[in-house]
Amino acid sequence: MDENKLRNNNEHCGCRHDEEEHGSCGCEHGNDDRDSCGCRHEDEEHGSCGCEHGNDDRDSCGCEHGNDDRDSCGCRHDEDEHGSCGCGCEHTESEGGKKRDIIIFLTSLTSLIVGFILNLTLKPVGVQTLLDPSWVAIILCGAFILKEAYEGLEHKKINSSFLVAVALIAGVVAAFLSAFGVMKGEDGHSDSFLFASGEVVFLMFAGEMLEAYTVSRSHKRLASLLAKKPVTARLKTVNGYEIVPCETVKKGDILGVFTGDNVPTDGEIVSGSGVLNESTLTGEPLPRDKTVGDKVFAGTINTSSAFDFRATAESRDSVFSKITAFVGDAQKHRAPIEKTADKIAAYVVPSAIGVAAFTFIISLFALNATVTDAVSRALTVLIVACPCALTLATPAAISAAIGNASKSGVLVKNGKAFQVLSSVNTMFFDKTGTVTVGEPYLKSVVLHSAVSEPALLKYAASVESLSSHPLAKAVLDANEGGIYETKDFVSDGGKSLSGVVDGKNIRISKSEKALEAATASDVYIDNVLCGTLLFDDKIRPDAKEAIASLKALKITTAMLTGDNEAQANAVAAAVGIDKAYASLLPLDKAKILTDCAANNTVGKKPAVTMMLGDGVNDAPALSVASVAVSVGEFSSSVASEVADCCLLSPKLSAIPKLITLARRTQKTILFNIFFALSINVTAIILSILGLIEPVIGALLHNVSAIAIALSAAALGFGKKI
Repeated sequence: MDENKLRNNNEHCGCRHDEEEHGSCGCEHGNDDRDSCGCRHEDEEHGSCGCEHGNDDRDSCGCEHGNDDRDSCGCRHDEDEHGSCGCGCEHTESEGGKKRDIIIFLTSLTSLIVGFILNLTLKPVGVQTLLDPSWVAIILCGAFILKEAYEGLEHKKINSSFLVAVALIAGVVAAFLSAFGVMKGEDGHSDSFLFASGEVVFLMFAGEMLEAYTVSRSHKRLASLLAKKPVTARLKTVNGYEIVPCETVKKGDILGVFTGDNVPTDGEIVSGSGVLNESTLTGEPLPRDKTVGDKVFAGTINTSSAFDFRATAESRDSVFSKITAFVGDAQKHRAPIEKTADKIAAYVVPSAIGVAAFTFIISLFALNATVTDAVSRALTVLIVACPCALTLATPAAISAAIGNASKSGVLVKNGKAFQVLSSVNTMFFDKTGTVTVGEPYLKSVVLHSAVSEPALLKYAASVESLSSHPLAKAVLDANEGGIYETKDFVSDGGKSLSGVVDGKNIRISKSEKALEAATASDVYIDNVLCGTLLFDDKIRPDAKEAIASLKALKITTAMLTGDNEAQANAVAAAVGIDKAYASLLPLDKAKILTDCAANNTVGKKPAVTMMLGDGVNDAPALSVASVAVSVGEFSSSVASEVADCCLLSPKLSAIPKLITLARRTQKTILFNIFFALSINVTAIILSILGLIEPVIGALLHNVSAIAIALSAAALGFGKKI
């Protein structure tokens, strides 16, 4: 792709994915259907990544998603179910679409106001009623309803827009029959069906505009994450820096990052320094100082100074790309309760047509209503029976909740996981790197001779300075007296270290003594045991608080570790974990979770397990848990891929908050479904009895739908989890 074409066509991913050049941009457009935006664009759920999918087919992720699948109304428009939601929305979030909708709204409102005034003052009769300005609202707003109904029929789906379309057409027909004297009201005068029809479609259109705005707030949070995907990189060459697309960067390339630049891919600083805003990845608001040797990650922004770094991953393999994949999957997989709501809605639409026909017949022959009133009641039934609120209840709530979680660096992969999170009652933690920091420190020194502690540490640190073992860093950090030169250094496969230091033979080996809650190393000077170094792992500062919060939520806690029993019990007791399982291999951890799910109950409910881990050795346990969470800012890729959720910043306090949010989401969904069904049933009964008219029915329908949209959107507001 030449430079001009790239400059003209690139968006967030730097490419256009037109049909004729799909894949030519160098993005990852393989069989897994994942584009460089990190979304999965499969035919059956095209666009379900949560991006904004406007009519111009260019989304905030920078890709063209063709026929959109999930729009701002919260509906899914699969290729084989297009329009099945029946919400009647045009589903566009482009600026042009918004302006058009506002113009239609204002023009239609004006025509209805003028029509109302004319009907009130001039009191037209007969054919004069057909000169109603309400025609403007009928044509402008009704066009969207008719379009959605037609698209549903094209795909052999009778959607709820079809109900409104039938009501609209019946209203217009009734207006002509009334104008020519075929139908009369109870007082002998013709009714203004045109004004009623215009007001109904206007209210539907206005309500859907507000729903779309409310729900799209949730989707924009997800889209804003995708919008931060790096587009270009500064490749360092012999002639300076060259601007290149991120997709062309290879592992090992040296890249430059200036003040204000977005880091293009993951890497390690080789020169210079910077202050990076990593809130995109971790949710942490404070920037971090970075210098030579520190890791940097795609999607973070350098706020000060400049540096060069060596790429350790290609753009498509960066942490940021994995995050966008999580976001894409979150929108792609629906929760079971969402599918249940859709099934209910599928029965509501055809049933409503039958109920409307029944209403007309019973009103005319059993309730002694006039033909005009019978038609009015049937039309009202069609309007109030629309299941828009029902189909909106679940996806809007889950989308808002996932958006809330993503703001804090907690990524939930799919709606199903969010539903399971609400039922978790048994929590398993990996120890090292999850409950603890995963960085050993020197806890204490036990002396066995006259050698002082500072002298012993100086000898030990001198030998450890040539080792890359994690315990070596702990010794060096604890030593404050400098080091000697070490000669004849020997490392015995991690079992021991030895060397000549200041003329003395120093040997450090693993202690065979049983020392509680510590890893121990013995230090020998000229073959005499002079001291034992006791190491421990720092417990995460918020671990105890997180465990207490989980217990308040009536969740049983357990810890799985490969460490010895004494060490495991000490850590568990320190943070308040109910039970510790020690000396476990990776498959042993998985078996414990499997047995728990199969045999245990918590109260009267079966155990629903949640596993938190950060490493490759946790992958088996993560894979068998009811819901799995990979913990750590940039945890093992294996753990992240197995997990249902990814906790980017290793704050355990986010876990009880996430579960609380999931439970709140589940309650909101259940209430919204109950509320939507109750409103529909009540409104249908009132319509049959003639207690509400089409206009009131439209108001009632939209009030319920907007109330549900606002209720769902509330899950996305408030404090970060």
